[in-house]
Amino acid sequence: MKLREAPSGADAQAQIHPGWIPYASLAVDLEALADAVDAADAALDARIDALETVAIVEATINAQANDYNPTGWLTCDVLKLTVPGSQVVTGFVPFAGLRAVINADAAETLTLAHQHAGSSAANRIVSSTGNLILQPGYAAMIFYDTTVSRTRVLDVFDFRCPAGATDNAIVRFDGATGKLGQNSLVYIDDSGNLSPDGNIVMASGKTVDGVDVSAHAASATAHGISSFAATVLDDANAPAACATLGAEQTSAKNAANGYAGLSAASRTTKGVIATDDLIVDDSAKGLVLKDTAGTPHYWRVSVSVLGILTATDLGTSAP
Repeated sequence: MKLREAPSGADAQAQIHPGWIPYASLAVDLEALADAVDAADAALDARIDALETVAIVEATINAQANDYNPTGWLTCDVLKLTVPGSQVVTGFVPFAGLRAVINADAAETLTLAHQHAGSSAANRIVSSTGNLILQPGYAAMIFYDTTVSRTRVLDVFDFRCPAGATDNAIVRFDGATGKLGQNSLVYIDDSGNLSPDGNIVMASGKTVDGVDVSAHAASATAHGISSFAATVLDDANAPAACATLGAEQTSAKNAANGYAGLSAASRTTKGVIATDDLIVDDSAKGLVLKDTAGTPHYWRVSVSVLGILTATDLGTSAP
């Protein structure tokens, strides 16, 4: 293709070769194309700027806000509110798109009131959970639902967890607000095994596999342990356990009726073979022997300071 200056004069049309494009015609087309490209580029830049820019409105509420419409509300993306004394918003002027409402106050709460009569009907807020109380730093997403002519709460970001946690630890509520989470010392591993680092405390009447484990302190038999074993295991019932086993408590071995005392019912025996001294460590006591008389007497044999043995008649009844 060849470019040549367009001829002029009466025979200009006849001088134009079929393969030529006049300069003037070509210049007009290029300028129009450049203008169109510039316009499209400017429109694209505007769209990109709009996507990159988040319009934030910051405001302070010092009293209950009805039919709320702060400056910039209709075109903003985020509404950051400071609420001295904890304040309530009962409704918003209708808007398009989504809005993030943030309680930017450091200490006070912001309440988005559910169906509050303080605002006109079309400006009121509806929430599936009733009045929505935003703690400091919390936010909610809202949009205007034209179907019901209400501002509707879409989502709430009002539960906080600690910055760190222990792997597999169960999350616990911190306080009674239902808004704060905290770490715990109770773990569930990937196999479903529960591992507490503390004691498991069961309320009375609650069961594990049908067994009331809270009854352990009162009765070991509640766990299927036999009465005999329960008696032996129960420290509070040690005397009964000893009686069951035919044993003697350490604390009672030296009592008058204990085995070491060899008195009362425990005195009857077939014989005692000792490989050590038999010591009567009481000057008022001694070795008691029974004679062979028709009406036998009991004699206590004791020793004087001179080493002389003395037999004292105790009568016909054993001491």
